[in-house]
Amino acid sequence: MAVDEVGRVRLVRSARLLHPEEQAVQEMLAGWRNQQLSRNLQIATVDQRVRFVRRFLESVNEYPWRWTPSLVDEYFGDQRSIRRVAHSTLRAHQAALRHFLNRPTGSLGYGAETKHSGGVILNCSSVHEIIPKPGYIAYSISKGGMENMTRTLALEYADKGIRVNAVAPGAVNTDMNARWINDPKMRHDVESHIPMGRAAASDEMASVFAFLASDDASYITGQTLFACGGLTLFGDFKKNWSS
Repeated sequence: MAVDEVGRVRLVRSARLLHPEEQAVQEMLAGWRNQQLSRNLQIATVDQRVRFVRRFLESVNEYPWRWTPSLVDEYFGDQRSIRRVAHSTLRAHQAALRHFLNRPTGSLGYGAETKHSGGVILNCSSVHEIIPKPGYIAYSISKGGMENMTRTLALEYADKGIRVNAVAPGAVNTDMNARWINDPKMRHDVESHIPMGRAAASDEMASVFAFLASDDASYITGQTLFACGGLTLFGDFKKNWSS
């Protein structure tokens, strides 16, 4: 409410009350924007920068006076990881689909006929497609997105004889995991969480991919096969502690 010059009470549109820290952020951004404009930069350029800072604020959920170099590095690292994985994976799928769709018409080899020669696309995912991985948000996002991309492309191209599936490994004995594989204590800690009690050999993963690529899997599409030694079985529930 407000009182005008003749003493009448009138209602005014309510204003959102900001938390003092929020108000400080808004004033900082407004001052920074004006400073940018005073350098004769284009308004569109300045507004784009302000939008970027706002996105950063929303992402890290910290006020500017709490920002640290590691926080900035983590944010840009996540952005690069997501962009790199998404772009490279999409380009590979586009190239494979073009190849399959442009091949001569023929039999699929198991009694089915199609005006396209068909094909198989296999994605390498991870158990972290469905299992949370704190501290690795970009990795988890990329694998979660891969699941739905696998299903979406499988549905879109099923009638063209193209199968799209994924394999989601758990802990595997590869060079990427050498840090804990070569350390007896760390390896024990990792393998203690695996119901089968051991990390997989790379040959075991290769066999899963070979199966999905073969005619033995000719009626399988849009699926993720978890080859994880039971990691996705919620091993903590092996003992009845919940009831």
